[in-house]
Amino acid sequence: MKPRLQRIMRVGVAAVLIAGVLAAAVVTSRQLIAYRQREQALMQFEHFSASIQLMGATSTERGLSVLSMSATADSADMRAQLESARAEVDRLLAGVLALTGDEGDHGDILRDDAASFRHILTEGRRHVDDQLRAGPGKRASRDIEDAVRTIYDAASQAQLLRDDLGEILIGLTPDLTPFMTAASAASDLREYAGRIRSLVVIRINAGERPSPEAAAEFSSMLALTDILQRQIEHYAAPFIDDPAIDRAVHAITFAYFADARAHAETVFANTGGGTSAGVEAFNERYTPAIRTTEALRERILDAGRARLEAARDQALRLAALCFIGAVVGSLVAIASLVLFDRGVFRPLVLARERMARILEGDLDAATAGTSASFLEMTELDRDIETLRRQQLDLRRLEREREVMSRELRRLATTDPLTGLMNRRAFEDRVAAIFEDPLALGAGLGIVMIDIDHFKSINDRFGHGIGDAVLRGFGRFLLGELPPGGHVARFGGEEFMMAVADIDRQTLRVRVEALRARLEAAAILPEPRLQITASFGIHWAPAGGRLDWDEFHRLADGSLYEAKRAGRNRVAASA
Repeated sequence: MKPRLQRIMRVGVAAVLIAGVLAAAVVTSRQLIAYRQREQALMQFEHFSASIQLMGATSTERGLSVLSMSATADSADMRAQLESARAEVDRLLAGVLALTGDEGDHGDILRDDAASFRHILTEGRRHVDDQLRAGPGKRASRDIEDAVRTIYDAASQAQLLRDDLGEILIGLTPDLTPFMTAASAASDLREYAGRIRSLVVIRINAGERPSPEAAAEFSSMLALTDILQRQIEHYAAPFIDDPAIDRAVHAITFAYFADARAHAETVFANTGGGTSAGVEAFNERYTPAIRTTEALRERILDAGRARLEAARDQALRLAALCFIGAVVGSLVAIASLVLFDRGVFRPLVLARERMARILEGDLDAATAGTSASFLEMTELDRDIETLRRQQLDLRRLEREREVMSRELRRLATTDPLTGLMNRRAFEDRVAAIFEDPLALGAGLGIVMIDIDHFKSINDRFGHGIGDAVLRGFGRFLLGELPPGGHVARFGGEEFMMAVADIDRQTLRVRVEALRARLEAAAILPEPRLQITASFGIHWAPAGGRLDWDEFHRLADGSLYEAKRAGRNRVAASA
């Protein structure tokens, strides 16, 4: 009969063994799921990267098409470059079409996107070839522009394909959002920088001053590149810790914005006679700067790919460690049972037999057996610590995801330049005041504020100083904000303030005092820079209903009256 302690030991070891295997199986399964998800996200990231490459190749083809049509003499070398660019676009498009078969439920949408791109691109190439066949000197500037705009549409369709792929990728890996946003912004910056080049070359080729429509389009492209530069700086620096990306961002700032784009503005505004030499000289200076946007785009994609690969490999390592831990734990438990059986329980049985023989009087038989030495149990702390580390890693990942989620919510309600609330957050805050009678009090004052002559500040001192003025003005408004007040940037140089629990007369007095303090304040340490603003007031009494559109219209009307009266004024609605 086996000793009771031996039976208890075997049951206990078996229970521990089963529990350990189940725990390891659960953790291993979770890590394998995470590995498959990261592997899928990595595949989707390559699809996203391919769409960005397609968009960039389309921009390159458009640039070569413009140069070929603008040349005053046919060039076999230029034609060869154009054909090579078209072949690259076709190769990338074929690759994207092949990838759409892996997209499951999203495949139909992506195939439609790719088919539309191919149709638009084919039409654009037909227009370009028509112009090239016409020969130098027989190409009308308007026809060249129409052909280029068709390829604009192809690039826009490639952008749509990229964005659709990006939405799928964000669904798989939300933590990759900063990389994708920065990469998309760099891709768009390359596209709009290319469009600026096309517009300038068309102007040089036309040999005439730009029309108001062309000037407006050119200004729009400049504004878009400014927005994209801020977007890149906002996402690339805070969220992606990579010195190579920082250097690429600085290269864009100096090589493109400070030099090439400024040169493009000068050439576009002063074009008076078009020559192939003028086109060639402009292209030699402008094109290398465009490549800085391509370099940034590739570095961001490389960093995002490395992040995904590291996360995928980590999940696989954790799964392997957990499986190995389970195997080792099982072996340790079995070895412990065997060692205890041989080192403790079997000698105990022999001792009992010998004692029985002695009690029976068989003394010779009692001396036949010998007890074995005790074997120490194998420690299992290493396996437990492995499981603990895995749980700590999972908890850390959850905390990082929560921090990222909070940051994204903050960005959705904050103006990135001034740090003030944006329009959406401001309107939500006003709605909350109307829902709380205690907060509303005597009434609500809505104040719309517009910095006077802000465009002249940008023109005289540059957009960098203009941005500094906006930030300083935002800090000034925050510092002067009365109790119960809220302030937001509505866009451009327009700001909005809401003051709760205030009557009409007090509101007018406070805003007038605010205007006077602003006039006397030094927003920036520049003696030539005096900042004033116009103020439009609307007061809503307590007991009324929330009608934000009406509030905004009345406050905006008052602001218009203040500006029409000479600016640096306060005007209130009736």
